[in-house]
Amino acid sequence: MPELKPRRTPKRRSSQSIVTAILDAAGELLVDAGLSGMTTNAIAKRAGVSVGSLYQYFPNKQAVCAGIAGRVNTRLLEALQDALQRDAEPYERLDAAIAVICSSEIGSHDVRRALLEYVPRSWEESRIGETEQALIELFAPLFAEIAPDLTPEDRVQRQQVVMFAVRGAVQGLMLHGMDLLGEARLRSWLRAMVVAAFDHPSPGADSLPG
Repeated sequence: MPELKPRRTPKRRSSQSIVTAILDAAGELLVDAGLSGMTTNAIAKRAGVSVGSLYQYFPNKQAVCAGIAGRVNTRLLEALQDALQRDAEPYERLDAAIAVICSSEIGSHDVRRALLEYVPRSWEESRIGETEQALIELFAPLFAEIAPDLTPEDRVQRQQVVMFAVRGAVQGLMLHGMDLLGEARLRSWLRAMVVAAFDHPSPGADSLPG
Protein backbone atom coordinates (compact mmCIF):
# COMPACT_ATOMS: atom_id res chain seq x y z
CA MET A 1 0.00 0.00 0.00
CA PRO A 2 1.41 3.47 -0.86
CA GLU A 3 2.58 5.76 1.91
CA LEU A 4 -0.25 8.20 2.67
CA LYS A 5 1.05 10.16 5.64
CA PRO A 6 2.90 13.46 5.22
CA ARG A 7 6.66 13.22 5.65
CA ARG A 8 6.67 16.13 8.08
CA THR A 9 4.06 18.21 9.85
CA PRO A 10 4.17 21.95 9.10
CA LYS A 11 4.68 23.91 12.31
CA ARG A 12 5.86 27.35 11.22
CA ARG A 13 3.54 29.70 9.38
CA SER A 14 5.72 29.60 6.27
CA SER A 15 5.57 25.80 6.21
CA GLN A 16 1.81 25.86 6.65
CA SER A 17 1.53 28.28 3.73
CA ILE A 18 3.52 25.89 1.52
CA VAL A 19 1.29 22.95 2.42
CA THR A 20 -1.84 25.04 1.83
CA ALA A 21 -0.53 26.10 -1.58
CA ILE A 22 0.28 22.49 -2.49
CA LEU A 23 -3.16 21.21 -1.48
CA ASP A 24 -4.95 24.10 -3.21
CA ALA A 25 -2.99 23.50 -6.41
CA ALA A 26 -3.51 19.75 -6.25
CA GLY A 27 -7.27 20.17 -5.79
CA GLU A 28 -7.47 22.49 -8.80
CA LEU A 29 -5.46 20.07 -10.94
CA LEU A 30 -7.58 17.12 -9.84
CA VAL A 31 -10.67 18.99 -11.04
CA ASP A 32 -9.09 20.30 -14.25
CA ALA A 33 -6.97 17.34 -15.36
CA GLY A 34 -8.03 14.30 -13.34
CA LEU A 35 -5.71 12.02 -11.44
CA SER A 36 -3.39 11.40 -14.40
CA GLY A 37 -2.81 15.13 -14.88
CA MET A 38 -2.25 15.76 -11.19
CA THR A 39 1.46 14.91 -11.24
CA THR A 40 3.84 16.08 -8.54
CA ASN A 41 5.63 18.27 -11.10
CA ALA A 42 2.36 19.89 -12.15
CA ILE A 43 1.32 20.41 -8.52
CA ALA A 44 4.64 22.05 -7.65
CA LYS A 45 4.50 24.33 -10.70
CA ARG A 46 0.95 25.50 -9.99
CA ALA A 47 1.68 25.93 -6.28
CA GLY A 48 4.79 27.99 -7.03
CA VAL A 49 7.12 25.71 -5.07
CA SER A 50 9.94 23.38 -6.04
CA VAL A 51 9.33 19.67 -6.43
CA GLY A 52 11.82 19.18 -3.63
CA SER A 53 9.71 21.34 -1.32
CA LEU A 54 6.65 19.27 -2.20
CA TYR A 55 8.50 16.06 -1.35
CA GLN A 56 9.50 17.47 2.02
CA TYR A 57 5.84 17.23 3.01
CA PHE A 58 4.30 14.56 0.75
CA PRO A 59 6.09 11.39 -0.41
CA ASN A 60 3.87 10.95 -3.48
CA LYS A 61 0.63 12.12 -5.06
CA GLN A 62 -1.31 9.50 -3.15
CA ALA A 63 -0.31 11.32 0.03
CA VAL A 64 -1.34 14.62 -1.55
CA CYS A 65 -4.79 13.20 -2.31
CA ALA A 66 -5.07 11.97 1.27
CA GLY A 67 -4.12 15.48 2.36
CA ILE A 68 -6.87 17.04 0.24
CA ALA A 69 -9.45 14.63 1.67
CA GLY A 70 -8.11 15.08 5.18
CA ARG A 71 -8.49 18.85 4.95
CA VAL A 72 -12.12 18.49 3.84
CA ASN A 73 -12.78 16.06 6.70
CA THR A 74 -11.16 18.38 9.25
CA ARG A 75 -13.24 21.33 8.08
CA LEU A 76 -16.36 19.16 8.13
CA LEU A 77 -15.79 18.08 11.72
CA GLU A 78 -15.04 21.62 12.87
CA ALA A 79 -18.12 23.07 11.16
CA LEU A 80 -20.36 20.30 12.49
CA GLN A 81 -19.04 20.80 15.99
CA ASP A 82 -19.99 24.48 15.79
CA ALA A 83 -23.44 23.62 14.41
CA LEU A 84 -24.20 20.91 16.95
CA GLN A 85 -22.96 22.76 20.01
CA ARG A 86 -24.79 26.03 19.39
CA ASP A 87 -27.47 27.18 21.81
CA ALA A 88 -30.55 26.10 19.87
CA GLU A 89 -33.36 23.56 19.84
CA PRO A 90 -32.41 20.02 18.72
CA TYR A 91 -34.13 20.26 15.34
CA GLU A 92 -32.52 23.62 14.66
CA ARG A 93 -29.13 22.06 15.30
CA LEU A 94 -30.07 19.14 13.03
CA ASP A 95 -30.97 21.63 10.27
CA ALA A 96 -27.66 23.43 10.76
CA ALA A 97 -25.71 20.17 10.60
CA ILE A 98 -27.44 19.07 7.40
CA ALA A 99 -26.69 22.47 5.87
CA VAL A 100 -23.00 21.99 6.70
CA ILE A 101 -22.88 18.59 5.03
CA CYS A 102 -24.42 20.01 1.86
CA SER A 103 -22.33 23.18 1.93
CA SER A 104 -19.33 24.08 -0.22
CA GLU A 105 -17.74 25.91 2.71
CA ILE A 106 -16.01 22.76 3.99
CA GLY A 107 -14.55 22.15 0.57
CA SER A 108 -15.31 22.98 -3.04
CA HIS A 109 -18.05 20.78 -4.46
CA ASP A 110 -15.90 20.35 -7.56
CA VAL A 111 -12.93 19.12 -5.52
CA ARG A 112 -15.10 16.79 -3.44
CA ARG A 113 -16.63 15.39 -6.63
CA ALA A 114 -13.17 14.88 -8.14
CA LEU A 115 -12.04 13.00 -5.03
CA LEU A 116 -15.03 10.67 -5.38
CA GLU A 117 -14.63 10.29 -9.14
CA TYR A 118 -10.89 9.85 -9.55
CA VAL A 119 -9.23 8.86 -6.28
CA PRO A 120 -9.23 5.23 -5.09
CA ARG A 121 -10.77 4.95 -1.63
CA SER A 122 -7.64 3.20 -0.37
CA TRP A 123 -5.66 6.41 -0.94
CA GLU A 124 -7.81 8.17 1.66
CA GLU A 125 -8.27 5.19 3.94
CA SER A 126 -5.99 6.51 6.66
CA ARG A 127 -8.55 9.18 7.61
CA ILE A 128 -11.93 7.72 6.67
CA GLY A 129 -12.35 5.44 9.69
CA GLU A 130 -11.42 8.02 12.29
CA THR A 131 -13.58 10.67 10.62
CA GLU A 132 -16.62 8.39 10.60
CA GLN A 133 -16.11 7.56 14.28
CA ALA A 134 -15.73 11.24 15.12
CA LEU A 135 -18.98 12.00 13.27
CA ILE A 136 -20.85 9.34 15.24
CA GLU A 137 -19.55 10.78 18.51
CA LEU A 138 -20.43 14.35 17.49
CA PHE A 139 -24.03 13.49 16.62
CA ALA A 140 -24.71 11.16 19.56
CA PRO A 141 -25.82 13.87 22.06
CA LEU A 142 -28.19 15.39 19.49
CA PHE A 143 -29.92 12.10 18.77
CA ALA A 144 -30.14 11.38 22.49
CA GLU A 145 -32.16 14.60 22.80
CA ILE A 146 -34.30 13.85 19.75
CA ALA A 147 -35.11 10.29 20.82
CA PRO A 148 -34.58 9.97 24.59
CA ASP A 149 -37.00 7.04 24.93
CA LEU A 150 -35.02 4.71 22.68
CA THR A 151 -32.55 2.29 24.16
CA PRO A 152 -28.92 3.33 23.64
CA GLU A 153 -28.32 0.35 21.34
CA ASP A 154 -31.38 1.09 19.21
CA ARG A 155 -30.50 4.77 19.03
CA VAL A 156 -26.92 4.08 17.93
CA GLN A 157 -28.11 1.71 15.20
CA ARG A 158 -30.60 4.24 13.86
CA GLN A 159 -27.99 6.97 14.06
CA GLN A 160 -25.52 4.94 12.01
CA VAL A 161 -28.15 4.21 9.36
CA VAL A 162 -29.25 7.82 8.91
CA MET A 163 -25.73 9.23 9.00
CA PHE A 164 -24.50 6.90 6.28
CA ALA A 165 -27.70 7.45 4.32
CA VAL A 166 -27.25 11.24 4.40
CA ARG A 167 -23.58 10.94 3.54
CA GLY A 168 -24.34 8.57 0.66
CA ALA A 169 -27.06 10.85 -0.69
CA VAL A 170 -24.75 13.88 -0.68
CA GLN A 171 -21.90 11.93 -2.27
CA GLY A 172 -24.22 10.59 -4.95
CA LEU A 173 -25.41 14.11 -5.75
CA MET A 174 -21.80 15.27 -5.96
CA LEU A 175 -21.45 12.90 -8.89
CA HIS A 176 -24.90 13.00 -10.47
CA GLY A 177 -26.90 16.03 -9.31
CA MET A 178 -24.68 18.73 -7.87
CA ASP A 179 -27.13 21.56 -8.52
CA LEU A 180 -29.53 20.08 -5.97
CA LEU A 181 -26.98 20.46 -3.15
CA GLY A 182 -27.75 24.16 -2.84
CA GLU A 183 -31.52 23.77 -2.66
CA ALA A 184 -33.61 23.96 0.49
CA ARG A 185 -35.82 21.09 -0.66
CA LEU A 186 -32.85 18.70 -0.45
CA ARG A 187 -32.18 19.74 3.14
CA SER A 188 -35.88 19.23 3.86
CA TRP A 189 -35.80 15.70 2.37
CA LEU A 190 -32.68 14.78 4.35
CA ARG A 191 -34.22 16.10 7.56
CA ALA A 192 -37.40 14.10 6.94
CA MET A 193 -35.34 10.95 6.37
CA VAL A 194 -33.52 11.44 9.68
CA VAL A 195 -36.71 12.17 11.60
CA ALA A 196 -38.53 9.20 10.06
CA ALA A 197 -35.78 6.87 11.21
CA PHE A 198 -36.35 7.95 14.79
CA ASP A 199 -40.16 7.79 14.58
CA HIS A 200 -40.55 11.29 15.91
CA PRO A 201 -42.55 14.27 14.61
CA SER A 202 -40.61 17.01 12.87
CA PRO A 203 -41.56 20.38 14.39
CA GLY A 204 -40.88 23.37 12.19
CA ALA A 205 -40.17 21.40 9.02
CA ASP A 206 -42.11 23.93 6.93
CA SER A 207 -39.99 26.84 8.15
CA LEU A 208 -36.61 25.74 6.83
CA PRO A 209 -34.48 28.62 5.54
CA GLY A 210 -34.46 29.08 1.78
